[in-house]
Amino acid sequence: MTKLAKVVSLSAFRSSLSRSLQRRGENLLESSNVEEKIAALEPVEAFLIVKEMGPANAQLLLRQASQEQMQTFIDLDCWRKNKPNVQDIDLWLAAYAQQDVALLAEAFQRLDDELQILFLMDTLEVYDLRNEEEPADETDDDVLIKTPDDLFLIRFTPKNERHVDPILLLNSIYKDDAAEAHRLLMASKWELKSPLEEGAFHFRNGRLEDLGFPSADLAQRIFMPPDKSKRMSVQRGKHKGASNLPALYAQPFTETSLFALCAARINDADVLEDIQKELGLLINCAIIAYGESPQDIEHIGEIATAVRDTLSLGLEVLLAEKIDAFDSYSEAILETGEKIIAENSLEQLFRYGFQPLRGIQGQAQKLFDDAVFSAWFQQDDETQEAKCDRAFLSGLLFAHPVLSGFETLDPHKQKAFSKKSEIDDAQKRLDMFFHKYL
Repeated sequence: MTKLAKVVSLSAFRSSLSRSLQRRGENLLESSNVEEKIAALEPVEAFLIVKEMGPANAQLLLRQASQEQMQTFIDLDCWRKNKPNVQDIDLWLAAYAQQDVALLAEAFQRLDDELQILFLMDTLEVYDLRNEEEPADETDDDVLIKTPDDLFLIRFTPKNERHVDPILLLNSIYKDDAAEAHRLLMASKWELKSPLEEGAFHFRNGRLEDLGFPSADLAQRIFMPPDKSKRMSVQRGKHKGASNLPALYAQPFTETSLFALCAARINDADVLEDIQKELGLLINCAIIAYGESPQDIEHIGEIATAVRDTLSLGLEVLLAEKIDAFDSYSEAILETGEKIIAENSLEQLFRYGFQPLRGIQGQAQKLFDDAVFSAWFQQDDETQEAKCDRAFLSGLLFAHPVLSGFETLDPHKQKAFSKKSEIDDAQKRLDMFFHKYL
């Protein structure tokens, strides 16, 4: 075993990543003391595990989920922009209804009060029999039932399908707490929808910010130029994120990269824990900044990989300021890189990695100002070389540039820039286009 391989295999960073992978769905549920391990899951990690497995296959996890975990499930998966989505909430509740009626009532009552009312408002039509007559305009499809206390008549239409039977839900709430059921029905009848949505949105945003998911505007800060006047100093121990990375976040960092190799050398447990908290928060922020959603777990691994590669590029940019000859993965490089990571902010490191992309993006945009070049770009030249060239240029024009057109057999394959040599190669390729067309 080489010295480098030994360092990586024995590192605390590597061990922590391995534990993250072991917490994946089936592995977790097949382990001993599963209840304690579920309780120990960070809310975002629990959400991603359930999403990977599917709620129907993760019923044990859902049964054991804490209030905070379930609240995170709803916050991350049941919203469309600034409005809660009743159909998505219905899907989550259905996983509880399949297990036990009492569990359904408990799960429903864990929702924010505003969401409970909005769900009933969208599902049922309520008549207060103390001062209203029964509806005379019902259709053959309508179902009418009285509540157990005979105070309300409930109408719903089966064609507005729900995975959770609304009568089953209503009866479970009455069985658990009749006074609470009465309050919810009155609220669903008389409350205004817009204030309820605004209140729910406010509370949800506050919780998401605590988890590291900022608003779209705030998330764009990771693409700003680094503040060189402050360098990149950071106070360790100040981060509130999760010390355990979700498996989808951890997976890319188990692969060889400059950042992972340098981080693997860190032995200070407190520093390492804070770095992983920071890393989780940075990936959460990047998910929003890149315009993705935590609901789309297919893309989360791609975002985590992009973060890893951009951190590696930022690390190389800073290393170039300290070491003249960059010999990839040499002892001097890894030792200096370790110090940079241990002492500095990962967000600033990401910014250093992203900034070189702005320069080549600007040059790509200048090419399209030329009529001759634009005409060539729009031609239907189907040679493999032309496909690669067009994919390369298109990738640079994205809001967040990516490296594309580097694989002949798959021109549209994309990846984040991870090395300064990739930036240099892209620059040479752009220079070739300038020389040929301008």
